[in-house]
Amino acid sequence: MILQSLAQFYDRLSDDPEQSIPAYGFTEGKVTHCVVISKDGDLIAIDDIRDTSGKKPFPRKERVPDCGVRSSGIRPNVLCDGSAYIFGYVPEGPKPDPKREKVMQRALSSFEAFKERHLELESAINHPSYAALCRFLEKWNPSAAETHPMLVDRWNDLVGATFVFRMEDDVQFLHRIPEIRSAWQTIKQKEASSGEDDQHGQCLVSGHEEPLERVHSSIKGVLGAQSSGAAVISFNAAAFTSYSGKDRTALNAPVGKSAAFKYTTALNWLLNRDNRHVIQIGDASTVFWCDAPTTLVNAWGAIMRGDLPAEDEETIIELRSAMEYLSGKRQGFRDLEDMKVGFHILGLSPNAARISLRFSYESTLGEAYECLKKHYDDLRIERQFGDNAKHPDPLFPAPWQLLRETARESKEIPPVYDGALMRAILTGGQYPLSIYTAILRRISLDKRVNYLRVSMLKAVLVRNFKNQSTKNYFMSLDTTSTNVPYLLGRLFAVFEKAQLDGATPNKTIKDSYFTSAASTPSAIFPRLIQLNQHHMRKLKSPSDMGRYVTNDKLIAEISDLIGLDAGKVFPARLSLEDQGVFAIGYYHQRNDLYRSKKDTTTTEIEN
Repeated sequence: MILQSLAQFYDRLSDDPEQSIPAYGFTEGKVTHCVVISKDGDLIAIDDIRDTSGKKPFPRKERVPDCGVRSSGIRPNVLCDGSAYIFGYVPEGPKPDPKREKVMQRALSSFEAFKERHLELESAINHPSYAALCRFLEKWNPSAAETHPMLVDRWNDLVGATFVFRMEDDVQFLHRIPEIRSAWQTIKQKEASSGEDDQHGQCLVSGHEEPLERVHSSIKGVLGAQSSGAAVISFNAAAFTSYSGKDRTALNAPVGKSAAFKYTTALNWLLNRDNRHVIQIGDASTVFWCDAPTTLVNAWGAIMRGDLPAEDEETIIELRSAMEYLSGKRQGFRDLEDMKVGFHILGLSPNAARISLRFSYESTLGEAYECLKKHYDDLRIERQFGDNAKHPDPLFPAPWQLLRETARESKEIPPVYDGALMRAILTGGQYPLSIYTAILRRISLDKRVNYLRVSMLKAVLVRNFKNQSTKNYFMSLDTTSTNVPYLLGRLFAVFEKAQLDGATPNKTIKDSYFTSAASTPSAIFPRLIQLNQHHMRKLKSPSDMGRYVTNDKLIAEISDLIGLDAGKVFPARLSLEDQGVFAIGYYHQRNDLYRSKKDTTTTEIEN
């Protein structure tokens, strides 16, 4: 179903005049230079056509003829290739190469293969500009390439270059000329239907009997994978080829050549960051698309990326509507016609020369938004830094922002977290407990109890532990709650505030006691009470009496709710669930203690 959906997505994009996607027989390649030739096939110039809009020049993207995947053998492309194939010469790098002679022999063989391939296509393409290219290849002497006056001073700049062609009296590249493009597509179709080594069978994507693709095109754009591309479907071990034989691997996963082109081209288009249909979640490059055009899918992507506001005005309007729906302020959003279209998500992770399918999801866009709303309802909690802050907390945290809080650095996030979290978000199922425990572990190590961590703890408590009381009153400070772990977190926050009001210590009680107070209260809180009495004595001066009274009153109120005055004792241990509640209580009370007066009239939570 995934390949079928991608093939259908390609058909939709190719029919949309506003979208740009390679036609059949072409692929998106990166080129750096252009070989300019005359009508007689003479070399006129070598133009640098790299994009210079940034600090450094970088290759430009061009839709060039697709000649399949090049492995270790000699396999020429058409109208676009490197210096070994076009000139029969490879410029030497700054360090001497002991295998230089072998490299040059291979370059000569590559040039001969490139020339032979283009000459055999000349009659089929039948265009004067292409004929000029053939005359150039017939005239070119690879042995003179190193000292050619057009190239002798430029070889150092041409290391790793990729070339295309144009005529001296034409600004259009040869691969862009409509007649040549049409002729190449005809050639590709004939080669696909009459290949002697092709295997025929029923395509699992289209259901038609057709030639099957043996080597699928590479997928580029998956973060962490090979820059040259990696394969989604491939077989190269004896155990994988035993069913059909080494040269008949197409029968292992029978996909027709047309369908293989469509799904690989669509996937490469989605993975292009410029098209804004990909988000990075952990090590998974996650692409998404709909069965029909709608700006609501762009809004979904912007929210999941944490990329707010969006760029174009139409998406901003849809984004506001989506955010109002997710905040519970808008009704009827789910009933819009656009919400009924099919919606697909695919998570891809690097795995050496291959790509691993981390997760996939197929539903309607409305169901995806409904699950997303449930996710943000569970996450919703008072923000530490509101919209007026210099760096406000995100109202709708992106998945990557939540995962970032589970590890010291992004590279340390376990790969399994991204797929598990996305499945919970997209299906409404339970969140992975490993994320919950990872956040508690990070808090115990760095003592940071921030908005993103506490919102994720609260979401797990609501969904996994079925703590419905958490959902009701743990979105902001609840001064009436009698939940003991919550009250203990509040009490700890007041103790810390009293210490900071009286002095500026090098190490606060949070640095020394937070983890043990959250896990074994009976062993730590008696010690904290003693320390608090010492800290409170420093506030008895006339200038600090107001803070003394405020802190003392809060401590008395919380102690009364716990029942300490009635003879109750601190719990010996708190479970993992209760440790999360403790962190939420601390977070709420600390926010309330440090909130400015003007902020008290502003609601931080959008219900």
